[in-house]
Amino acid sequence: MADFSTWFYSLVTGTDLETLQQQIDAEQAQASQMAMNDYAPGGKTYNQIEATQGRQAADKAWQTVQGDYQSGHVGNVTQDVANAFSDGLNQGTQNVKGFFAGLIDKAFAIIPWQAWILGIVALFIWLGGLQWLKRFIARK
Repeated sequence: MADFSTWFYSLVTGTDLETLQQQIDAEQAQASQMAMNDYAPGGKTYNQIEATQGRQAADKAWQTVQGDYQSGHVGNVTQDVANAFSDGLNQGTQNVKGFFAGLIDKAFAIIPWQAWILGIVALFIWLGGLQWLKRFIARK
């Protein structure tokens, strides 16, 4: 596998992405061939549409099938998985950052600033800040 995301995907799902890509390509070629046979001028479906709705409708159906095939073409599965993994990882990171940023914002919004100052002073004293302050003043 090319990178961590595709290796991880294969490890978790048990799916080999290279094999999956080959299967998709083969199925897509088969579906395309079926569409060519049925919807192309002279094909079974084309002739049926032409007989019931006219040549213009049959040509339009053929163009629709061609457009659907081109827009629905499956690209590189390995790259798609890598992109999805990267996007998911980035979104998850943003969610975690947003959660903690929101938590901090809420904590500061709920507790008044005076209580924060009082808490900092209490922590300073509890950690031995008064003893340090006495030594610091005595040095001067």
